[in-house]
Amino acid sequence: MCTYSTAEAAIAALYLRGAPRSFDVKRAGWMAVEGSLRVRAPSLVEAPDALRLDGLWAEALALESSGLLDWAEDVVRAGRVFGVGDDGYPRRWMDRLGACAPPALWRRGEVPAGPYLAVVGARQISSRERRFAEGCAAEAVRLGYCVVSGRAVGADRAAARGALRAGGGLLEIVPYGLERGVFERGGAVLSACAPDEEFSTGAAMERNALLYALGDAALIVRAQFKTGGTWHGAIDAHRRRLTRLIVREDPSNPAHRALVALGAVPLSRPEELALALRAGPMQGELVG
Repeated sequence: MCTYSTAEAAIAALYLRGAPRSFDVKRAGWMAVEGSLRVRAPSLVEAPDALRLDGLWAEALALESSGLLDWAEDVVRAGRVFGVGDDGYPRRWMDRLGACAPPALWRRGEVPAGPYLAVVGARQISSRERRFAEGCAAEAVRLGYCVVSGRAVGADRAAARGALRAGGGLLEIVPYGLERGVFERGGAVLSACAPDEEFSTGAAMERNALLYALGDAALIVRAQFKTGGTWHGAIDAHRRRLTRLIVREDPSNPAHRALVALGAVPLSRPEELALALRAGPMQGELVG
């Protein structure tokens, strides 16, 4: 049987963006790759031959890129990788995203344990909405949750401040490389992007799916009807049954009214968060 360090380094070599591979391989097959490595590869040098035995020829050839395995071993040992073999890797990602779950991500800091509450929202928010985001994050910490958010200005960063001020865990997932941002002290950060990769809409959509799929629930501070990343992320999460939705109660906001009509739980005050978290699943959600 292979040790986890073998599988972790090989998975990082194959799937981390920014790795010095000669060519990229399709991520959809990563589960088969990990299974093969665990069964057949007692050491990194044997990983390519192990993959060939299971017919994974492209992945075997990619691993033989000059210097790749040495590079992967270095970044794993330096604690810069968060992957499927980590003790804290979220089972929810596997359950909700399947083969679309990320096999390896870049990380900064120690990823806090769950349960997680995702807190998201628009970039432009009022001072009242900012206090709401901060208060809900602090209440989530009091209830034993780690707050997870996307590091965008506005609601996301307000939630991050609330979590850290309350002395709780904070995990931010960002749609750009870790060398591109300045992050909160005390929180952990994950990214699927190469370290120097700039923001892109595609990366933001991928980030949103990870946020929603990670949380036991997702709290939406402010969304705009049929426009913006918060709206589209919430609708996608509902359609794919990634999590339960909680939305700040605001009858004047058509986006919030629409989300409640879809089954999101309305929340009027941070102090009522525990009740919202105990509410039933949104319409059509898979339970379990």
